[in-house]
Amino acid sequence: MSPVLKARLLQRLSAARTGKTKKNALQKGFTLVELMVVVAIVGILSAIALPNFLSQAAKAQATEAKTLISGALKEAMVASTENNLDLWEREQCPQQSKLFTIECQYNNNEAIVRAEAKDGANGDLQNKTIEGYIALNDDNPETMGQVEICGTDLAKLGIKACGASDGGGAG
Repeated sequence: MSPVLKARLLQRLSAARTGKTKKNALQKGFTLVELMVVVAIVGILSAIALPNFLSQAAKAQATEAKTLISGALKEAMVASTENNLDLWEREQCPQQSKLFTIECQYNNNEAIVRAEAKDGANGDLQNKTIEGYIALNDDNPETMGQVEICGTDLAKLGIKACGASDGGGAG
């Protein structure tokens, strides 16, 4: 046996005993099966999480509309005590937000605020209107000042249907 071959053989044997074998560059890293398992797990998790995320985004957008409506109606109540409902209707009502166009009006003893979803809103809110009512000068102290918010076909977002319980409006 040649001295060069003997030296290489001894190097391999001593490396095998100490556990320092040289791996080929292709033997480093993950196998294709391991990568496929990771991709499958990520796919399953995203398939479960994405619909939940979208429904929560729609609920958050609906909550924005409810908050804007509620604030505008409370301002209407203050304006009615100061006899400034015309000013409220013309200047103090919020005109729009990023996702909603808002319209305020005063009819007899009731203030009404409507928020109509714009094109940038979630698909569950597209072409939908959320309405809010407040009784301003009602003889019944239990219903006066009570804010009622409703919409059409928005029950899955936590908004009751208009007219579902008491004919819509605040009384």
